[in-house]
Formats: sequence, C-alpha cells, structure tokens
Amino acid sequence: MSDRGAPQAARPTKWALFRSLGVRDWSVLAEAALTLTWMHVALRMLTPARVIGRATVVPAGRARATPPETLARVAWLVGVAGRHLVPVPCLSRSVALARVLARRGASARIQIGVRTIGGQLEAHAWVVQDGRVINDDEATVRQYAPFDRPLGDLCQRWGQTGVRPRTPGV
Repeated sequence: MSDRGAPQAARPTKWALFRSLGVRDWSVLAEAALTLTWMHVALRMLTPARVIGRATVVPAGRARATPPETLARVAWLVGVAGRHLVPVPCLSRSVALARVLARRGASARIQIGVRTIGGQLEAHAWVVQDGRVINDDEATVRQYAPFDRPLGDLCQRWGQTGVRPRTPGV
C-alpha cells in the first residue's frame, strides 16, 4: 500500500548538499573527482583489464579493516562526485570507488551484470565489499544477471598473464 497523499521530504539542493559537508568530506570529494576523471580517461585509453586490475589492488602493508560507516560514506561521496562534479558512467564510478577504497586499505571488487530490455542488452557495474553492495541499492543490482566472477579477479588474471580477452569479430 502506498502513501501517495503523504508529504514528501524535500530533497536538498546541490548547494545545500555541498554546504553541509565537513572538511574530511571535501577532501574525499576532491580525491573522488580527480580519481573519477583519471579512471574515466584511463578506461578509454587503456585496456579495462589493466585499469581495473591496478585500481583494485590495495598497496602492500595498507590492508586494514574499514568500518562499514566509513565505506558507506566514501561510496556516497564518490557517488556525489560522479553525479554532480564529474558525471561519468557506472563503470568509471565503480573503478574510481574501488581505487579510493584501495588507497584507504579496503579491498573491494567490481561486479558487472547484464540484462535485456526490449531486445537491447544493458550492462551495469557496482562495487562489492565483503559480499555487500556498497555503491548501489540491492533492488537495482537484482535487475541484472551478474557475471559469475567479479571483474577485478578476471582483470588481474589477464594483466598477470599478458593475455587480453578476445573480442569476437574484431
């Protein structure tokens, strides 16, 4: 049952959203904007295997447990940057989020899923950490059939062997 007559909470304007951020948030937002730009350009210039394989690697000696609240906040800030500052597709946002988290010592995996709508194939990317989706909602992710392995695993394997995936007909 829906409450169509119930008043809706007003969504904050972009300006109100940005004014509400603290110093740490602004730092993460700036890092996110730069990382989003870099990952988006890198995905266009280099093989996805190379970019994703490197983006998901946690630097040696930096691996540590990160509180779920921190993961959620960083994911939200990267999402804000990816929607308002540097609008990029979901793959670029997911790779950038994985990179930002890896810099903080948190390992995350990029998952890709596909679906067909009206005969058209659509794909979507999201980030998974400890089995939880952290940059998307579960309802959206359930609409896609995920590949059986996270993309980072395959890309790291391709990067290590030097073998690129073959594209049919190319």
